[in-house]
Amino acid sequence: MTTTVEAKLRPFVLLGAVMTGVVAAWQLVAGAALSSPAPAPASTSRPEPAPGQPLPPSTPPAADKRSRVPMLTASLALLVALVSVLLQFRPAGGASPHSGGSMPPTMLATASASAAGSPSATVARPTASPSAERGASGAAPATMVWKGVDDETSLWWSTYTGGRWSEQRAFSDRSTRTSPALAASGGKVYMAWREPGDSHIFWSAYDGDGWTSPRRLDDRRTETSPALGVSGSRLVMAWRGVDGDTGIYWSTFDGSRWSDQRSAGGRATAGSPALGSAAGKLYMAWLEAADGGTYWSALSGSSWSSPEQLPDRWTTTGPALGSDGSRLVMVWKGAVEDNVFWSVFDGSAWSAQEVFPHGAATGLVPALNSRKGSLFMVWREAGDSHLVWSRYGSGQWSSPRTLDDRRTGTSPAVA
Repeated sequence: MTTTVEAKLRPFVLLGAVMTGVVAAWQLVAGAALSSPAPAPASTSRPEPAPGQPLPPSTPPAADKRSRVPMLTASLALLVALVSVLLQFRPAGGASPHSGGSMPPTMLATASASAAGSPSATVARPTASPSAERGASGAAPATMVWKGVDDETSLWWSTYTGGRWSEQRAFSDRSTRTSPALAASGGKVYMAWREPGDSHIFWSAYDGDGWTSPRRLDDRRTETSPALGVSGSRLVMAWRGVDGDTGIYWSTFDGSRWSDQRSAGGRATAGSPALGSAAGKLYMAWLEAADGGTYWSALSGSSWSSPEQLPDRWTTTGPALGSDGSRLVMVWKGAVEDNVFWSVFDGSAWSAQEVFPHGAATGLVPALNSRKGSLFMVWREAGDSHLVWSRYGSGQWSSPRTLDDRRTGTSPAVA
């Protein structure tokens, strides 16, 4: 409101300053003529002192009161003009440009994505503190992580708050040549990945304020990407062996330490296994190494149920698992086409496969995970390295939306 009043008064203040200046100038001229002293008579002139005598003390002539008026008026005009100038150049809102308001976001310019293979041409640093991203419950928000495009090994991340994905941010302490894995447990988002040139599995946690430093698990290695899921209050990791070992291994995390690795027994995979929870139970799905079929199993206590094949679905990359709240959801790329298919498990039977609506297609494994009652799917669009996402709710998938600021060379992860 103050800014509006000042804006309306400025023209009048300037006009007043100009008029006052004109009047002051006229009064200076007129006052000078009126206050000019008449020629002094000879008898009143001061006598010249005799040689050698000191000069008499000098006394200023009495000022004519009429000469003070134009001087005071001119001073007032200058003061009004100065105030008007200050009002003209005062920032809107009556404050310094950098007092109280946030500084404009610092932009880190990078090479063009098409020229340098970066996920985007411009990377923006976060404009808000990470703690502002916490959800209403204080938990870390939905999070997406992906590897850079082409041969770039950098890892990037973004969070979902306020109905939109935040600007991408690069990790400075981790990288990978495969796909990362994410899962949310106990208000935190956990991440696992394989470092370039090192087949060991690394992990880190995000609490909404920041990521912990990467930690290496010296007792486990993988040829592909690990998987993360949740069983009750425990975080579960599953992975394929290394150096030609296609067996699936798994381990649990109780919030302070990872258990020793164990073999899932009786199952082998040609790619990475998938983990997903629904109705309080954890499930695993994988592309069987022996026959290329899609199999699944459920965790009960400390053991997995016998593998079961789903004969109506085939894929060349492997499935992904998630939940719509009460049902388990599986998505996968087709075996002879890039279309995305999906199916749900109600606890007793799998539904018939359906083609994902809106024409979604990918050449890799989609990422699937649920947060706070919402099921997210993120994938790299076939023939395009950009990431695309959709959200499942009220029995239907939203129209796919392309994230123009991020690209990847592998499958993304979401939790």
